[in-house]
Amino acid sequence: MSDAPFNNPGWAGNTGEFDLSEADVRGTDFVGTRPVDGGHPSVASSYPYMLADKSPDAPLFDGPYAERLEKIRGRYPNARAALIPALNLAQEIRGHVSPETMDAVAEELGLSSAYVRGVATFYTMYNKRPVGRHLIQVCTSI
Repeated sequence: MSDAPFNNPGWAGNTGEFDLSEADVRGTDFVGTRPVDGGHPSVASSYPYMLADKSPDAPLFDGPYAERLEKIRGRYPNARAALIPALNLAQEIRGHVSPETMDAVAEELGLSSAYVRGVATFYTMYNKRPVGRHLIQVCTSI
């Protein structure tokens, strides 16, 4: 166990070693290995997420997702640090992060809606409206 200044089993401390693995936080269904076809290993863990059906009306943080949110909260020292992983989880559930979803995340973490919206709208990785099953993005900063 780390010598964390707070009760946080996921805190890396000065060693950079986490007591909770990605599989502990995300669930083993969402942590992959290198694809058999030789594809790049960085996308292996995203396959189940990309292929899962998403519902914009799905309840947030119920059932197994409530447990995952608690693991996220426990891994980070405060709510602001847990915000991006919580937004990732919300997008995983609903397929996008709508203003209503941002408000729900803010309420769950005890943050202001304005702060959550500021973070969510700053990053382009969050879809603000429903998108199709396949999303093509082009980098324009090269």
